[in-house]
Parts: sequence; structure tokens; C-alpha cells
Amino acid sequence: MSAPAQVDADERAGLMRVDLISWHLEPALVDDPTAAKMLGVGVSYFRVLVSRGAIGPEPIWLGKRRLHRVDLLRRWVRMGMPDRAAWQARQQQ
Repeated sequence: MSAPAQVDADERAGLMRVDLISWHLEPALVDDPTAAKMLGVGVSYFRVLVSRGAIGPEPIWLGKRRLHRVDLLRRWVRMGMPDRAAWQARQQQ
């Protein structure tokens, strides 16, 4: 049997730094399934809400991917989840 691999103090410190950094990173953009999960609804229902204009912030496109800004979704919830027309009117104020 070979001896277990040892990690020196510098490597441990580096690993801990990476863990701490990744722990605090949060995505700026999320896909439909993640946005739906954030709002506590199913993906298909979320997509219906987006297509009907019931979700205030409009999605953005990155290539072929439809994404949603996390900061806008959170602000939208704090504002009481207005429909898209009301959301846009409030954003222009």
C-alpha cells in the first residue's frame, strides 16, 4: 500500500482561498430552470408567465441562450411582482 498523499500548508491555504472565493460568487445571469427555481415555480409555468408578460424583467439573449438577470428578478419580487407593463413604467420613473 502506498502512503496517503500529503497536502502541504501552502496547497491547503490555496484550496481554502478557492473555496472561500467560490462560496461568495453568485451568477449575474441564470437560465429558465434556475430562474423558475428562484421564484418557486415550475419551468413550464415560468415560461408561460414570461411569454404572457407576467414576469416584469424581460429575458436577454446570449447567443441561443435565454437568460435572466438575477438582480432584476430580485428587485421585481421586492416591488411586488408587477407585470411587464407596470415594471417597465416603474423603471422609467
